[in-house]
Amino acid sequence: MAYPDRTMPVCRGAIVRNHYKLTNLNSIPLKNDIPNYGNYLELMNSLEVIKNNNAFNTLLTSWTPPLADKNEIGKLIDQGEEYMKQIDAVVQVCYRDKYLKPLESYKSAVEQLGLPPFLVNPIVDKAFRSHLNS
Repeated sequence: MAYPDRTMPVCRGAIVRNHYKLTNLNSIPLKNDIPNYGNYLELMNSLEVIKNNNAFNTLLTSWTPPLADKNEIGKLIDQGEEYMKQIDAVVQVCYRDKYLKPLESYKSAVEQLGLPPFLVNPIVDKAFRSHLNS
């Protein structure tokens, strides 16, 4: 099937480009939001791809209105990267002792990050554990 050049979606890893809009298929992490991702390194690589892609005019994310200002987009991505690095530093300390029960490790990480106690759950633990595979 033939598509006009600008209307055919192009998939490359974590991005879909269509009409010069960029959709982030991995949510850009927001500070103090629930850590919910399957692979820390893949998420960081996705952020890098988005940051270095200048071929779009608008960024569509899951949790924010569309962003068209390149400075706003850059700031959002930078904040997400910093949040991920903060999580990584905490996880490396909290999960260092492999003899602790799993609940103790991620409960401690959630507390040190200043996140609400209801985030002590298996979804967050899975995200945290993905840092250990990096």
